[in-house]
Amino acid sequence: LISGLEGVFDITRCESNIPYEVLVSDEKEDLIPFFPQLFAYAISASASMQEYALKVGVITAVLVGLAASRVITGYRLQFYREAASGYDPFAYFVSINFTSSIEHGFQILLCSVVGYWLRGSAAPLYAYFVNFLLLGWLAVSWSFLLSVITPTSSTTVVIGFFMAFFGLLFSGGLAPATYVEIYDSSRKALASFCGLVSPTRYFIEMSAVNEHRTLPPQSGFTFIESEAFGLPEDSTSFDFLSLAQNDILNVVERSTRGWYWSALPAVIVGLAIRCICGIILAFESRQCIIPLKKACVR
Repeated sequence: LISGLEGVFDITRCESNIPYEVLVSDEKEDLIPFFPQLFAYAISASASMQEYALKVGVITAVLVGLAASRVITGYRLQFYREAASGYDPFAYFVSINFTSSIEHGFQILLCSVVGYWLRGSAAPLYAYFVNFLLLGWLAVSWSFLLSVITPTSSTTVVIGFFMAFFGLLFSGGLAPATYVEIYDSSRKALASFCGLVSPTRYFIEMSAVNEHRTLPPQSGFTFIESEAFGLPEDSTSFDFLSLAQNDILNVVERSTRGWYWSALPAVIVGLAIRCICGIILAFESRQCIIPLKKACVR
């Protein structure tokens, strides 16, 4: 629905106030401060891209998270039963993760295909799908953990609030945690916190970078190294927007194959959350088994 209502990106020429003397000057250092104006037509589209990704990311995270919560709340008694019967609780938890990953993977695939068909993208479909898959991976991981640590009666409210609150405010697309703050070298704790708790942190950035990386050097996002010799650091459009700052050496190379730097951090965060969830479930099952064994002895 959002993909259909948003339409396509609008990139037009923007008027600039760059002095003629600067444009014809032989000193390239004189022009560098005016790069944001010179490439404004391409930079201005980034706000629309991030806004679209924020809307889609938050709504998808909420819906997928709520759907995934049934995997834990609906099978928690079976988990305790298997543990009480002497079976390995971790094996049961791993099997749940495997089956739920397949189920929600098909849901994410459907979302990505529909979004790609309605919205379109300069990046290929597989890059679009990988981005949605990572979003679903993080949303399901947090849904599992929240389903374990909260009462069943309030699980839906907690998951909905968590996905919406942290997906909006700590995604990088809105204050107080924009990408400028996230990539600030003096605020590394904020960057770590956003990457851990926000399911949309990597989704929004990857969505924007996938599109920007396909643009020609005239956009300021990419450049041809053999022709842009002597170009100082922090002078590309990615730097002005504070995007992909941890992979700035590779992202400026024009490519239509997508950008996957954020895939590894997202996978690691999701695995860590699921491991914590499994440990808590195993501890809870042990707490239930011990009283049961005492009662049988008596």
